[in-house]
Amino acid sequence: MKRSVILSAVFCATVLVAGLSGQPTAQATPVGPMPSATIATRPDLSLFSTTTCSSPGWSPDLSMADLIVGAVVNLTGSGSGYQGKVMMTDGPHAASFGIQYDTKSFGGDAYSNQAVFLSENVAPETGYFTYQTWCIGQLGTDMPVMMAYFSSDQTVAFFVAGIYIGSQWTQLTADAERGVEGDVKHNGDSVNATISNIIIGSKGMTWVPTRFIEMHQGPGLSISKAAGSTTYNLNAHVEGTASGFGPRQDWDSNPEAASAVVFLQGDPVDNAALPMAQFTESPDMTADGRGDVLAVDSAGALWMYPGTPTGALGTPVFPLASGFKNLDIFSPGDVDGDGKADVLAINRLTGNLLLYSGNGSAPLNLPRQIGNGWKNWRLIPAGDLTGDGKPDLLGIDTAGDLYVYPGKGNGLFATKAKVGYGWSTWDLYAAGDLNGDGRADILGIDDLGNLFQYAGKGNGTFRMKVQAGNGWLGYTLVAGADLDGDGLADIIGRENMSHTLYYYRGLGNGTFKKKVPIATGW
Repeated sequence: MKRSVILSAVFCATVLVAGLSGQPTAQATPVGPMPSATIATRPDLSLFSTTTCSSPGWSPDLSMADLIVGAVVNLTGSGSGYQGKVMMTDGPHAASFGIQYDTKSFGGDAYSNQAVFLSENVAPETGYFTYQTWCIGQLGTDMPVMMAYFSSDQTVAFFVAGIYIGSQWTQLTADAERGVEGDVKHNGDSVNATISNIIIGSKGMTWVPTRFIEMHQGPGLSISKAAGSTTYNLNAHVEGTASGFGPRQDWDSNPEAASAVVFLQGDPVDNAALPMAQFTESPDMTADGRGDVLAVDSAGALWMYPGTPTGALGTPVFPLASGFKNLDIFSPGDVDGDGKADVLAINRLTGNLLLYSGNGSAPLNLPRQIGNGWKNWRLIPAGDLTGDGKPDLLGIDTAGDLYVYPGKGNGLFATKAKVGYGWSTWDLYAAGDLNGDGRADILGIDDLGNLFQYAGKGNGTFRMKVQAGNGWLGYTLVAGADLDGDGLADIIGRENMSHTLYYYRGLGNGTFKKKVPIATGW
């Protein structure tokens, strides 16, 4: 086995939280720890500051990266040299990035006898070897690292704590395998490397690998494979004392004796833990002119399923974030006025309301708290009810009174105004423009399972209800988006007993075509 490369990256907090209890508010307030997201590029300046690394002040566009691999490496050991890293290899060529301790570092005395961030690009068959010591890190500390390969200019880019530190030319190809690895320098050297929160990805998207597909262990070394605390946290542990080197050999002259490696595999769709705990329609997360579906699976991961011209759901591109087991999600459209659809969430335990600004492609931006007191309220992201072009919210209190919160277009909302009552036994849904008059409407289901449309007047109030269906007992309904891109709002319903998902194409007059099954296991 040629000497390979390892790279690690950290999952970062990207979760929306929201809540209703008492009198909900909409001003920004401090927010506590957030659930983690499956993206390795969130910068952690406080952790970065514990190293001597520096950034050039710019970063390559990860949406152009063919391959991404990352993990959090915690390295200890003893002897003359040991490493923990992430890697890519296509057989003849290999690249890696991670943490190394060496009594005689490639970087000279300034980097010897301490933890350093080291990259390697090697092609032994052509005699190409490039090693670079970048900066000083820490032993026995979680160190997030990431590496991205770009075929467009044959480079690999390196990141520490989500911050770009530099690139190297490489002979890698886009069909390279990705893995994690631990190494030692000589016989008698020991390594103890915990490599956690492993991710892989491509084109700016990252996900958690679901399978270890191949393993190599040098004499005296072992690599154990274990799932982490959730489905979305795959870990590996390398330990042992090397015993396979010949006389005067080291980790460069005998890499097979030096290393313990495991390779990773798994597509984004492999990760979804069905059935879905909750789901909602989004006006358009991907900026393709069609609505999408956001869903939280039974493990608490947030997924996005793009809409298609037929109304069926496209393949999920990536899990946007994890840690949503105690959150209720909502997709109100562009709340902050940047032209990209956002996400709201309510924390059922705290009642805090959070805004996740969308960025149009990659996972959600970091959240900010925009309200509290929502614990015992129901929130409905109702679209533009007031006719000012800004998405508004509806809230139902414990007495069943209905309030509108006009959006300000900057992620915040104005003081609520009461617009209805008697909703304590009803379920209420944002519906988009159901009747083609350019105004946002809502749907309601009464305690008998009857479905009603309330046409919006464009001033935050609604016309008298008109029945649009029946038989909705035992179903979960979501609405508020044009899933097929025909300009008419559609709805989705889940039969809760069978976990079958159905699509109802909107006709533009407040009614819908006959349901069509589009997914099972939900």
